[in-house]
Amino acid sequence: MSRVELMQEAEALHHARDWRALIALYEHAMPLYSTPLRRDAAWFNIALCYRELGETANATRILRRLARESIEPVRSGAAEELVRLAEAERGASP
Repeated sequence: MSRVELMQEAEALHHARDWRALIALYEHAMPLYSTPLRRDAAWFNIALCYRELGETANATRILRRLARESIEPVRSGAAEELVRLAEAERGASP
């Protein structure tokens, strides 16, 4: 699958809100990403899919690693998303 086809498939799955299939696509495509930034961006997108599925533990685990170990701009994006998840969880608590 070419990068263009990969991006088109990812866009279609995102539009369809098929988060599980999108996670599988990113995981399958991981070897195609030639730089750490691209791989970390894919992991960031996987974390967002888990968030959409309500699997915040999986999302948080990935985002914490990215916030610690990734390079910019992924590191700051992960940190911001961790704050959003924490705020959402506090708002959902009774």
